[in-house]
Amino acid sequence: MDKNSCTCTPPLANSPRVTSRNILDGDTSVTGAGEIRKGTTLTVSGDDPWEADFARLQKRYEAEASFGAALEIAARIGVNSWLVEGAAGIEGSASTAWHFGGRIVENGDGTQRTQRKYRFEGLRVRGRVFLATGSTENTQDDGGFDTGSPDTIGTTQTQTRVVTENIFWEGPLDSMLIDPSGSTEWQDV
Repeated sequence: MDKNSCTCTPPLANSPRVTSRNILDGDTSVTGAGEIRKGTTLTVSGDDPWEADFARLQKRYEAEASFGAALEIAARIGVNSWLVEGAAGIEGSASTAWHFGGRIVENGDGTQRTQRKYRFEGLRVRGRVFLATGSTENTQDDGGFDTGSPDTIGTTQTQTRVVTENIFWEGPLDSMLIDPSGSTEWQDV
């Protein structure tokens, strides 16, 4: 090696460093409700005899149930290097619900009618996708003060961390993956 050449190796502490921060969070919920009803209807008119009024007597037996489900999720991937800090993420939810019902109407004349209803609210996905940049600044200040005693030393230490994040791109997400179907009205079977 001649005297004009030099090999320089940067210290490890000053070399570029990339770290990542990954966060995944989720929550699910399932709900349900049901109701059973029984009722009787008697229509009384002033002109018809009582026997005709009892022929119009109706008894109803109804049952309804609803079930719903939701999933919420948030995912974030962050990169922290000596040059740039950034993050990409997605936050969103998926939800659906089903409604069922059945009804039997018995008439006073012995006939009956069976009805049902069914409604599916579809599968809806909502959320947002984002890209962000930012920076983190850490400062530390060490200080001392005179306590007035030669045997006692007073010290202070202050640490400050400032994090800034700028979302430079964001895209909304709202999609019906499966269309709703059925009806909330009673249908004859």
